[in-house]
Amino acid sequence: MEPPREFTYDQLQTPSSIRLIEINKTWLPSKLKPLSLAISTFHHDNAPPYDALSYTWGNPMVPHSRHYNPDANSSHVRIELNGGIFVVTKNLADALNKMRTGKTATSRYVWADAICINQNDPSEKAAQVTRMDVIYTRAERVLVYLGDADEFTNDAVAALKTVSRIPPDRYGEVRPADWFDQGRVFTRLGAGQSPKWQHWLGLVLFFDRPWFKRVWIIQEVVLGRNVVVVCGDHIFPWDWIQRTLEFLGVTQWNAELRLGNFRANENIRFFRGVYKPLLQGEASVDLGNAAMYLQGTKEGIQKSGNLALFRYLIGVFRHSDAGDPRDKIFSLLGIARKDRPPFSTHPGQLVPDYRLDIEAVYTRTARMMLEGYKDLRFFDQVEDATFRNINTLPSWVPDYSARLLPETWFGLARGSPVFKASADIPWSFDQTPLDSRKLAVQGFCLDTIATALPYSLQRNANAETDAAWVEIIHFAKEIGREQREATETKTRFEVLWRTILIDLYDKKQPAPPICGELFFELLAWQAALICCSGEPFERWGPICVYMSELLDEDSADSRASSSSSSSSMPDRESFKRVFETALSANGHHPDYRARFTQLIYDLSTSLACRRMVLTKDKRLAVAPLSSQTGDEVWILGGSAVPVILRKVSEGCYKLLGQAYVHGVMHGEAVGDGMGFMGIILI
Repeated sequence: MEPPREFTYDQLQTPSSIRLIEINKTWLPSKLKPLSLAISTFHHDNAPPYDALSYTWGNPMVPHSRHYNPDANSSHVRIELNGGIFVVTKNLADALNKMRTGKTATSRYVWADAICINQNDPSEKAAQVTRMDVIYTRAERVLVYLGDADEFTNDAVAALKTVSRIPPDRYGEVRPADWFDQGRVFTRLGAGQSPKWQHWLGLVLFFDRPWFKRVWIIQEVVLGRNVVVVCGDHIFPWDWIQRTLEFLGVTQWNAELRLGNFRANENIRFFRGVYKPLLQGEASVDLGNAAMYLQGTKEGIQKSGNLALFRYLIGVFRHSDAGDPRDKIFSLLGIARKDRPPFSTHPGQLVPDYRLDIEAVYTRTARMMLEGYKDLRFFDQVEDATFRNINTLPSWVPDYSARLLPETWFGLARGSPVFKASADIPWSFDQTPLDSRKLAVQGFCLDTIATALPYSLQRNANAETDAAWVEIIHFAKEIGREQREATETKTRFEVLWRTILIDLYDKKQPAPPICGELFFELLAWQAALICCSGEPFERWGPICVYMSELLDEDSADSRASSSSSSSSMPDRESFKRVFETALSANGHHPDYRARFTQLIYDLSTSLACRRMVLTKDKRLAVAPLSSQTGDEVWILGGSAVPVILRKVSEGCYKLLGQAYVHGVMHGEAVGDGMGFMGIILI
């Protein structure tokens, strides 16, 4: 008996050719022999109706599930393709079997990338990747296969079904603090009974499935005319997901969907059931950005009728995963507007080309973006060096294989603060080869870092976070007169709170004066809460001591200058009164969430994965995490915000990232006789 032959691809005859898998439906699949399929080639214009499959190549399950099998990541299955042996991942075989035996597929033909593209032919792969936007747009349906159901799926689907009943035009009636009064909210909105906590936690784990983190699924879902989700025996329209995510984004309830928040709830922490291992464990799971940005992108394209800007896409989908790091760029080309940079300024230059190595793809992309927009805004995509995977990249080139940390200050959730640190001075550039590792810029050194806070502020309170706040308040006592003059009250305290918020609150800039009062109260109540929790004086006492000293110095300066604003300034006695009130309430504010949620959200977004620094000229600033004493604060032409540079040699620097320095964010430092000089970033 002859051994079975391996399947071999015939070469596609034209760039518009497409291979399709023929599905012969059966209700009695055989487990005793391999899945047997036929594949045919068509010219796309004459192709029969087909469904396009969207799936993950690896394990589709969350590792928190008892159904999770770590070996499934590398598990492969032999199938028959036109009578020959072909090897696919187990998840793809499961998806095809599901389509063959269930009620998921309506078309006779299916397109799946791992089979329909010859993955071993770089030229064909590049040509087909270029056409994937057409492939998914023309599909009758896009079938999203999430894998088998697990013990959390029923709860997740219940949450999706309930939330999707809420009329979209009423999302704006719900505030972040309404999370704690859900029953009344859902009744008022006519959505019936609100989801139980199990439903919400199941939803968090549902969106933690690997499929949502895969970079290729973005264009697959965004371009699909009719997207259907399959998870085990659950089949439902993508609209359920889209409306749920839109609601969570508008209301900011997505911020509450963190496993840590559920674990902190004493009423459910010791629940016995499928969530017990998670509630009593240490795993960290939250809704994350993947699903939220996917929904926002699809909705934006649907409403505008236009594809998305490429600079938006490569920014918000930095978190997505790709087996080939080059696909962090190539996978997004199909849903990017071609009448905007970099395509309009560098026609034919940014296309899938798997002959280029990773560094070349990332460097060429970065230079095209900078030159295309003729400014240095793109520096907000450069992650801190601490989080880089590819350390050989030029410092000014984003490492798209790594997460964007810290997150950009110019994200969708916070609005778009308008800064103009370089005034109207543009960035000048010459035509340079796209692969060049050097970037010529112009600017001047504003200041030098004298002291860098040793801590990075975390999103969750802990001893290190408390110590960081103590050091920040201590730093604020050193703020110089020049920076104080840039505020209305001429005080160190106002420089402090405007700096840590980057002068942005609830999408408003400049931040309203109420923020100073809120920050003042938050510090007093936080110190009281730590005290009432039995923590040692070292964790809360210095907050009160340094804060009182800071306010004393501001009061003294105000009296010396006979400032008219002194009567409205916070002082030591008012801080003491708030602290004592908080102590009498055991540190539990009666309306803590409603009063401080927005402030805490904006503070964490501004400061997470960054550090506070004090310069030689006594300026307080928010700087990149890798900043250290001796690094320089520069104003560069074409950059909206100051940047931190590290000198390598005379005229050559490394970019560390962007900074916020109150008092120079709107061009105040430009025009003081500062001459712009040319330097090189490497």
